[in-house]
Formats: sequence, structure tokens, C-alpha cells
Amino acid sequence: MNTTDAQDLGLLLRCALEPRRRPATDAEYRRVVDRLRREAAFAEAFDGLCDGLGLLPLAADDYGVVLGVRDDSPFAMRLNDFRVGMKQDDRMVYGLVLLATAAWCWPRAAELDAFGEGVRRVSVVELTDYLSDLAGRLAEQATRDADADHPELRQAWRAVQRMAPTKATADGRRTATTLAGMVKYALEQLADRGLLRPDGDEVFRTTRAFRTQVRELAANEAFALVRRALGLEGD
Repeated sequence: MNTTDAQDLGLLLRCALEPRRRPATDAEYRRVVDRLRREAAFAEAFDGLCDGLGLLPLAADDYGVVLGVRDDSPFAMRLNDFRVGMKQDDRMVYGLVLLATAAWCWPRAAELDAFGEGVRRVSVVELTDYLSDLAGRLAEQATRDADADHPELRQAWRAVQRMAPTKATADGRRTATTLAGMVKYALEQLADRGLLRPDGDEVFRTTRAFRTQVRELAANEAFALVRRALGLEGD
């Protein structure tokens, strides 16, 4: 490997870590993605570079490179990276919000591979209602089926059921500690990381990177329980 190869590997990793960069509008990004797809030795070197950093190449195509992250990676998101000073219930609720967002956008597993179907849209109001309904379904499921009583999900849906869906402040803004306020914050965080894009007043649309990440999540136990509660199992 020569200096040019090393520089191109670094450039490719840098582009992949900047979610708003796209090969379609960035000639240098397009060039190194083409190398990745054409040259086996270059692709092998990139896999090795990512492995050493705790990163997982999930996809590479005309939309760019999507990376996953191992828990031990210095690039892994920590709780304080998401929101500082969260209580345990807050962490559980935000986790359920993220699972519910994935299930809302792609209710059928087959849709995760159907890239031609276009983006999905999600609003704060719709997702808040969806999450309230999901909490009720998870509660019913836990009563019917002991195997479905996942301890962390139980803490999450109980916390959701205790929360006020929404409440305005004196100046008309939504209170951040309500369920709708937490949903809005979570969607904004996903947008900041290139997984969603703002598309109007408290409305967002999905990106291909988010679809890819959710596809990798599909085997997760908690996500499977959410899908089961929503009647989506085996769909």
C-alpha cells in the first residue's frame, strides 16, 4: 500500500463519518467509493481500518458508506452524548422511542430491503400517539405472555404510561419533560446524526442510512418484542 492508498482510505473514512456528505454532490467521495466497490485490495484495507477502530461497514453504494459501531469503539455513542443528566426512566423511554420510530417507519421486515420504495415520514404528533398505543400493547402482552415481559421494556412502557402526552408552557412551547417533548428531542438527535432529515414543522423523513441501521437491528430482542406487540411478527 502506498501513500495515495492510505490517503484515500482516510478520506473514505472521513466521508463516511460525515453523514451529510453524499457521493452525488462530492466528487472526491464518489471517487473513493468507486475504488471501494471496484478494488478488492482497497476494500479489504478499509475493512481492516474500520475493524481496528471498532467500526462495521454496513453498506457502500451510490448513497455513500454506512458504518455501524461496536460497543467498545471510541466512536460509540455514550448516554451523555445523547442527553446529559438523564434518569434511569428517561433512558428507558428514549430507548423505546427509538424502537418505536423504527417500527413506525418500517412495519414490515421486507421493507427494510426495498430501497426503491422511497423515504418514510414521521411527525412528533403521530409518533407520540403511536408510542402511547405501543405502551398499552406491551402492557397487555406482558400480562398474557410471561416470555414477553422483558425487564427493560417493562420499565420503559410503565414510564411512558406515567407521563403526560403533551403540555404547553406559558409561551406556547411544548414542555420538554412530556412524552411529546422527549419524542421531539429524540427525532432531532437522529436528524443531527444524519439518520433523519427535517421536512416541515416537527416532521422528519428517513434517510437510507437509518434504514440500513434498522435492518441491522432487526434481530434485536427488544425490537422483536415491539414488533410482536404491534402484531407485526413474521410479517
